[in-house]
Amino acid sequence: MKRNIFVVIVLVLLVAFYSEKFFVLYSQEYSRFGVVVWPNEITCDYIEELNAKTTFYTIMWGDVEPAQNKWRWESVDRALANAEACGLQLYIKLCTGYLPWATKSPIKKLKGQNPSCPPRNMEDYYDFVYTTVKYLKGKVWYFAIENEVNLAGAWQGTVKEYKELLKTAYKAVHDANPEAKVLDSGMSSLSYGPVIAREKYEKGKVHEAIDFYNHYFSHRGYSREDPSGVFVKNENELVQIIYNENNIRNYEYIKENLKFPFYDIYQLHFYEEWDLLPELLKWIKSKMQSNGYLKPIQAWEIGYAWTRNNYDIIDHALDTVKVIATAFGEGVEQIIYLPLLSLRAYFGYPEVWRGLYTPNLEPRPSAFNYKIISSKINNFSKVENLSFDNNTFIYKFTNRNRPIYICWSKNPSTINLEVNSKKVIITYSTTNSEQTEPIIEIKDTVKGKIILNLNKIPIFIEVQKMAKKRK
Repeated sequence: MKRNIFVVIVLVLLVAFYSEKFFVLYSQEYSRFGVVVWPNEITCDYIEELNAKTTFYTIMWGDVEPAQNKWRWESVDRALANAEACGLQLYIKLCTGYLPWATKSPIKKLKGQNPSCPPRNMEDYYDFVYTTVKYLKGKVWYFAIENEVNLAGAWQGTVKEYKELLKTAYKAVHDANPEAKVLDSGMSSLSYGPVIAREKYEKGKVHEAIDFYNHYFSHRGYSREDPSGVFVKNENELVQIIYNENNIRNYEYIKENLKFPFYDIYQLHFYEEWDLLPELLKWIKSKMQSNGYLKPIQAWEIGYAWTRNNYDIIDHALDTVKVIATAFGEGVEQIIYLPLLSLRAYFGYPEVWRGLYTPNLEPRPSAFNYKIISSKINNFSKVENLSFDNNTFIYKFTNRNRPIYICWSKNPSTINLEVNSKKVIITYSTTNSEQTEPIIEIKDTVKGKIILNLNKIPIFIEVQKMAKKRK
């Protein structure tokens, strides 16, 4: 009896001693899925339905330190409480904004925008980051430094000043919480297109550069008068675009950001055609490797932007599965879908980043497809790309030790998929506005293989019962 009591006491003491460490490790086991939303009593139910477990919140320097050494945490506490009420783990973006006592003045004022400005004193900035991360220790582990600094409307400093800022923030975050992770600002989704097109052009691949640029901007429709959707028709037009002032800035920031990895995780923002992701992610990783490192990648902003007049609600729904599966299949560790619903559209402005829900919180088919994929692979531990051409796409996820295949093709194709099972469960993505539950079939295999007629509708293949191998 005494021995048992002694064992219990030892265990209690060990748990008490390591509790913070255990809690950190547990809390850092993030969900693969998140959604950008302001958590409140209205949106909580919708978030729960989607199986989303993370979101991010932006802290501006002036929110917590409006005057030097005068700290206030009301807005941060409110954000934490709202996220907790909705079952969300909160990630943080730290931005300087413009703060008269702490930052330089904006180079130029931009209507409707509040860009971040470089600190007047880097020690003050260190204190802001350190104090904020220390305050959030045990509650938040992921911190992004600024947002889309390649845009003049987001950052009014130079690339050199951002490098110094990121380096300082990296030290401050880890000094305050060695278990925390730092992410860069994330470059805007559109910026990658001109940068990669420029690289192709400078290698003499003129037609390839034009094709890539046009493909990259196929969702955006900046030349609405041209119904073919071709935005660049010749080398002359391409050169004018890739070497304009904005794209020279994009080129400089993206290249330099990949050279100085003062971050633990690379942040991806992406809203374009899903089939661009393999080349884009391969390009990002190759730049990391050429600079002597390879960091994990998280997509804190991923979704479906469409500014052309022919937005199709079903294409959006199908692409929701494709962009998420492709991101994971090509090495992204986590996605946060933006947005749950478009606040721009809610206030009467054109909807650019298409929400999973309408501004009136009516679910779109994309919401149902997000729910399907998040419920199938939320806890996957491994993913393999089994695609064998540029038409057919097959990603094999291992979720709780069970294989799940996500398959589709651009054009109709037939494949014979080996699943090593007697039966499979096939779940079809939602394809119409009236459908609230997916179509599910159970099919027999032939010698552990299943013949699939694939098309643009993604399907999920789950093994029902593993076949036993004969001795």
